[in-house]
Amino acid sequence: MRACEVLDTLALFNTHWDHESPKSRVESARMIAKLAERALADESEPPAVLLLGDLNEPAPDRVNPAEDSVGYAALLRSGFKDLVSSRPRGAFGPRSTYVGFFYDARGPGGRVDHIMARVNATRGIGAAAPLAGVVPTEDDRGALLSDHRPVLADVVFAPAPARPS
Repeated sequence: MRACEVLDTLALFNTHWDHESPKSRVESARMIAKLAERALADESEPPAVLLLGDLNEPAPDRVNPAEDSVGYAALLRSGFKDLVSSRPRGAFGPRSTYVGFFYDARGPGGRVDHIMARVNATRGIGAAAPLAGVVPTEDDRGALLSDHRPVLADVVFAPAPARPS
């Protein structure tokens, strides 16, 4: 993360959602959205929220239909931005973050681990990730070092571009 003159603190949220219940994931998204809304509305609080975590839902793409990502979608509707999926040129590295220990890491899956941001735009802050993606974690023999691959993003909070009047 890079510092800038417009942001000296931020609210950092970390989460790990249930893997079995879509309803639970939607409720988790609502709770996070409410906490973010409260933090961003208070002028004495930081003007940005960075959310990291295992949502147990992939970002919708050509393999993962949107109906499988109801909690993820609720976060987007509440104003969070997926800093990895929103990159204009796409993300680097493998598609999937969850690979399990017995899963074919080259096959379908999805990025269930996310880096998202929500900013108070009225306070002139924007968020982007010029570099973002999934880091391969296989060792030299192809063994997986974890059941999840890490997501990496160079997060930049900077003055938001002026909106045309």
